[in-house]
Amino acid sequence: MAKQKPKDELTTEMYHEFLEDAGVDAGTKMETIFDHGVTEKEVIALCGLKKNRQQFLDWGLDQEDHYACIYRLYLMRGDKEKAMEYFNKLPNTLNKWFSLGNHCLS
Repeated sequence: MAKQKPKDELTTEMYHEFLEDAGVDAGTKMETIFDHGVTEKEVIALCGLKKNRQQFLDWGLDQEDHYACIYRLYLMRGDKEKAMEYFNKLPNTLNKWFSLGNHCLS
């Protein structure tokens, strides 16, 4: 039997509000691939090595870099519509186009 998607999904914004209500530092509010159910295999494919959420955040990427990584994650999954949501969050600059490469390897 196929799994049904829940009608009320937890959005990233709701997740961050929950963290804030729980007293978690506001600095953890950056949206990353780890907010999108990334697997270990996907992390390795995106970044070239195994990283957990904290190690990933320690790289010091900004939100735009994380959006580019989320874009690439959804492209890998074949979800072009969701990927374009994150592509469109990137500023329309040359950095937008270059950030879609292997920026995780910096």
